[in-house]
Amino acid sequence: MDLWELGQAEGVRLLTAGTGPTVVVFPGMEGSGESCLRLAADVVLSRPGAGRLVLVDYAGERHRFLGALIDTIAGLLERHLDLSPITWWGQSFGNLLLAGAQPLIAAPVAGTVLVSPFTGLPSGRLRAARAVLAMTPQALYSATSPVVSRFLFGPAPRGTGADFFSALGRMRLVDLRRRAGWLQGGDLAGYFLSLPGPLGVWFGEEDRLVDRPRQLAFFTALTKGVGGCVNVLDGCGHVLLPASAVELAAQGIGEWLTPPETNPAQAPTR
Repeated sequence: MDLWELGQAEGVRLLTAGTGPTVVVFPGMEGSGESCLRLAADVVLSRPGAGRLVLVDYAGERHRFLGALIDTIAGLLERHLDLSPITWWGQSFGNLLLAGAQPLIAAPVAGTVLVSPFTGLPSGRLRAARAVLAMTPQALYSATSPVVSRFLFGPAPRGTGADFFSALGRMRLVDLRRRAGWLQGGDLAGYFLSLPGPLGVWFGEEDRLVDRPRQLAFFTALTKGVGGCVNVLDGCGHVLLPASAVELAAQGIGEWLTPPETNPAQAPTR
């Protein structure tokens, strides 16, 4: 898939493909899109004119604070998108960026897709991960990351997820430590409370990264109302890697984003 650049600032780039209604996609911690681009492209670019995908590529950002990164992203979107209704799509860590940036954009919200969202990671797990990252040399991290990541983010059947695991291995440890540090400050549920409906949420049934029961309870409560839904996908983890899971998720998200025209629940809201 060929993407062309809309604009860039402070290590953040907006990349786009397709034509039609705009879907802004926020990838996971890798920042460059490998965690979600295949799934998003299957849904948004499935047919000519079906949609315009705008990827927020933040792999090169060097912001000291999460709020500063959100401000940079919101500024780029304001400059390069018009006031047509926008569908918002987040993956993992990218959901926090989505939730922070969306209220800063004047365009109406057509709908919001949250894949593997979380308000925080289990504190013990996060402390252990940060301790390991602090002691690990870059070369060792790059060499071992694909193996560790397959367990942490999988299931990842043989032949799947290579682009995503390679992207994680290319990350600078200083950036990974900095972004993980943003999560250490406590629960970030407040970021999500101002999101307007409708909200569609997808979790992996085998997600090993988050406290899934806790996150499932929070986002189930958040989506109560007209048009909202929460889905748990069998056979996949924090990142949707098995081909069957990607296909199933693409079908479900696509159907949720294109309901019958007679259903008023999907009218753009703010």
